[in-house]
Amino acid sequence: MNVLLAIVALGVLIFIHELGHFLASRAVRVPVQEFALGFGPAILRYRGKETLYRFNVIPFGGYVRFFEAGDPPASDGSSAVPYRPDPDRFFTARPVWEKVVITAAGVIGNFALAVAVFALVGTPALSKHAYIMKVFPSSLAAKADLHPGDKVLTINGQTADSPQRVVQIIQRSPSQVTFRLERGGRVLTRSSAKAYPTERLGIMVGQTMIFQRSGNPLLDLADGFRQTWILVGQILHGLGRLFTSRSGFNQVTGPVGVVQVTAGAARQGPGFLAYFVAIISIQLGIVNLLPIPGLDGGHLLIFGIEALKRRPLNPARVGWVNLMGILLLLTFMVAVTFRDIARLLKISG
Repeated sequence: MNVLLAIVALGVLIFIHELGHFLASRAVRVPVQEFALGFGPAILRYRGKETLYRFNVIPFGGYVRFFEAGDPPASDGSSAVPYRPDPDRFFTARPVWEKVVITAAGVIGNFALAVAVFALVGTPALSKHAYIMKVFPSSLAAKADLHPGDKVLTINGQTADSPQRVVQIIQRSPSQVTFRLERGGRVLTRSSAKAYPTERLGIMVGQTMIFQRSGNPLLDLADGFRQTWILVGQILHGLGRLFTSRSGFNQVTGPVGVVQVTAGAARQGPGFLAYFVAIISIQLGIVNLLPIPGLDGGHLLIFGIEALKRRPLNPARVGWVNLMGILLLLTFMVAVTFRDIARLLKISG
């Protein structure tokens, strides 16, 4: 279930990216032939004035398809619209600034999603209480009915507000250790025989991650921008190390690894999942800005060259460059995916 939730969450990221392209196209009146949620055969479809909207069977991502000069007019209401708009409105015929707006809108959508999630979820911080993270089977703690997730309020009447404090109190305790706990909104008292050090009691203690919000929408929104800005800087720094470090390839995670880690975040709760997805959204936006053919950054680079030369580049050559870039990216992703699968098999083995 968590894996399925992770796949859907990552699909939403890609869909938000494509939605940015679509909304920008509508804003500058560039006609869109198809706007789809997911891939594969269509489950639902709706034809607007000039756009075919599709909900496809695989809800992972989406795409925007623009009109091209060679597209045949449709007469049966299938994948193409039943008329052809003015060719002067086609994406390829528009001014460079409009192409830049449409192309950059996908990345802007990813950043906007991150800001919104951070504003709604809040700022991560460590809890002010210690929690029981693990109870070993057949241990003294298990016999005393201590459970993972219990919040430690006091031990032997003394406040235990950190893992270090828990260890300290237990080490100094007499023959019995009495816990005052909070579990599911109820306050409980549980006692265990003395054990030293803490591990012999059969528990692992720690602090959980919580999310804090001010309650003021404007302040929360400002904090969303602040967190996004900080993470952009951290991701760029990590990206720089990726290209300069000898072990750079080993630090890259492919789709399989991303789904695995996202599923782990989903197990921690909806707040963790949303926060982690927001971080991936920023990463997706930054990677798409890299000046690599086939990515948005590659297209923006081409538009910049066209602006400097004051004329469009040869479409055939641009097409070949983008094709080669896409093939290289696919080859890289296949290699990373195989490595991720090998890691999973090694772990499971």
